[in-house]
Amino acid sequence: MIILNNLTLKKSVNKAYLKIKPVKNDFSFAFENTKDEFSRADNADAWTIAYASTHNCVLVTQEVLNDNIRRKIPIPNVCAAFNVKYIDTFTLLRELNFKFK
Repeated sequence: MIILNNLTLKKSVNKAYLKIKPVKNDFSFAFENTKDEFSRADNADAWTIAYASTHNCVLVTQEVLNDNIRRKIPIPNVCAAFNVKYIDTFTLLRELNFKFK
């Protein structure tokens, strides 16, 4: 097993982020200001997807895949473009066999 130091992990996430950030250009359906918002460095969506991609995580979101939305680039759309697995909260609860009492 290889243990990577924190700097290596940060570099790998940064590298993934730099691949994801330009994806805004692939979403022609979105408004220009929507694409600009997605590519801002302080927007957590692209960073979260980069982290999930780097660490083979499943991203949990209530957003849904939607090619027609114009005011926001949905997380599932970007996940699909980068083969990052995503699920919604209810699927997470089912997969964890969560029971309400």
